Amino acid sequence: MKKLIPLLLLLSSCNTSPGLGNNIQSDFIPYVNQFEADSMATKGYPTPFAGLTIRFAYPGELTGEIDGQCQYSSWTIAIQSSYWSQMDAIQRKTLIYHELGHCVLGRVHTSATFPIQGAYTPTGGPNTAYSSIMNPYSLVYEPYFTQNETNYLKEYFQTP
Repeated sequence: MKKLIPLLLLLSSCNTSPGLGNNIQSDFIPYVNQFEADSMATKGYPTPFAGLTIRFAYPGELTGEIDGQCQYSSWTIAIQSSYWSQMDAIQRKTLIYHELGHCVLGRVHTSATFPIQGAYTPTGGPNTAYSSIMNPYSLVYEPYFTQNETNYLKEYFQTP
């Protein structure tokens, strides 16, 4: 029994983001911590949230091409592990931010775009890129996010 208690404490600490009182699987903790830092830097104060769960989706929970979903009734974000494993760090960040935008910030989708030069992007049109992390496809692709990260974060945290 004495050996079991430290093991249980270790396992439970791996899935909880420190200081948040949330149940967040360890894969997502760096992105949640960055969300808190970006919120503070952009707004000047933290975005409060407690009791949130972020986890990989159960088999069959997310269907079609849904890579993540905010489940308002349980205040849970479910992430499709098969998509997550294929994403780069920027795609992971924008996916987690997108779902946190729904669950924590109360944001809805926007398809607004901005013009860019000489490229065809996943927005469905030439020479444009989504202007919000809250676009319906959730991912903001490189190099657009990195080049415009300050603007994306300002729009994200300051738009109701």
